[in-house]
Amino acid sequence: MALSNQQGIEEVFIIKTKEIDLFGAMVRDQEGRSMVNGRVWFQDGTWRYFNSLPGKRAPLRRNLVSLCDMVATIYGTDVFHLKFDQPFPCDKLIHRLRQARQCIASA
Repeated sequence: MALSNQQGIEEVFIIKTKEIDLFGAMVRDQEGRSMVNGRVWFQDGTWRYFNSLPGKRAPLRRNLVSLCDMVATIYGTDVFHLKFDQPFPCDKLIHRLRQARQCIASA
């Protein structure tokens, strides 16, 4: 299968402090279109999800990077960024994140 037709997460951006927990992802859909999906949890217990309509990868990525850079600056932290060589299936990433959380909690 050609890379442009693979569905999944291409990149993740994470910001985590006591005040905020942000997860944003560049995602490729079944038709090979790019989108942004993410969620933010705040210290007071509120949360928000955000997403984009499918579009061109470069401007969507630029907007996501700008958003993350601004949030990181506001909260005095850095952005954790991970880019996959090829789209990573969403369900596998969620499973691995849950496993990592359990390992950290039991340590």
